[in-house]
Amino acid sequence: MKTTEKLKKTAGCALLLLAALILPLVIQTVYNQNVLILMMVYAVLGSGWNVLSGYAGQNSFGNAMFFAIGAYTSTVLLLYFNITPWIGMIVGVILAVIFAALIGIPCFRLQKYYFTLATIALLQIMNVLVSKQRFLDGAVGLNIRVRESSFFWMQFKGKLPFYYIILGILIIVLIVMHYVNRSKLGYYLRTITMNQDAAESLGVSVRTYKTIAICLGAAFTAVGGTFYAQYVLFVDPVSIISADKSMLMALVAVFGGMGTIWGPVIGACILIPIAEYSRTLIGGTGSGIDMIVYGLLMLIMVLYQPRGMIGIFSKIRARFAKPENNAGGREEHHEQ
Repeated sequence: MKTTEKLKKTAGCALLLLAALILPLVIQTVYNQNVLILMMVYAVLGSGWNVLSGYAGQNSFGNAMFFAIGAYTSTVLLLYFNITPWIGMIVGVILAVIFAALIGIPCFRLQKYYFTLATIALLQIMNVLVSKQRFLDGAVGLNIRVRESSFFWMQFKGKLPFYYIILGILIIVLIVMHYVNRSKLGYYLRTITMNQDAAESLGVSVRTYKTIAICLGAAFTAVGGTFYAQYVLFVDPVSIISADKSMLMALVAVFGGMGTIWGPVIGACILIPIAEYSRTLIGGTGSGIDMIVYGLLMLIMVLYQPRGMIGIFSKIRARFAKPENNAGGREEHHEQ
């Protein structure tokens, strides 16, 4: 049974990968390809938020800080030192991980809600500090000059190469999360979520594992920040270091299913198209309508399915699997 289940999961993942590879070739309009790319970006960002908040139960609304570190680091290295964004991405990840550890060590002393408030405060502090820096062009922001189309500079004429790059990043993130989910780290983080005091009494170093979680999430988010900066060719405090950005990272994970591998992916595939298409259909007169829709969807989800879309899929799967299991049980009983 286990082998059959494993084969089914492997076949399902292979089909999803094949569909993801073919999809942008079928959907060839620039706008729709842009929506697909943003879905992948927020799936990565939601996964970054999910490591600490979904697995370790430590809610954070400051992940835009790590996003900004990735975006600004690669942009500054490219504009001022002519360094490829790929190296900028690595440097951004290192800086984001260091920063995450530095803020995590003191902030993890705080209880749940106070930790959340601390992350919001730190995000606002970073926003103000970056807005005052002249070499970052302050609140005006930095424009990335378009170079020749090449993989080295992460610049392309069409959307297709960007799509496959972010798809590759997302696949790596999902593979890492798969191993985290099955590892001692994932087990300890889930134990901390269920009962932190019990975890400590069993010898689990809560702060150590929370620090590992925030660093891993920061790494994912910084990678997403670097890619996003090179994709939109512009970074500024308003669009990069904002509470809205952090909130959307959280929403895609919560809506899809916190503490799961596929939750952020499902959430991004539903919420991001809603945001993008609602802006297009309603235009400037409907500014903020996407957040209203998000709020209504989250309210419905919290009231009727707190586990998110993953919970709904699990119920559907259980309903179809139940008759088979019962039949199997009757056959086994009959054979006995």
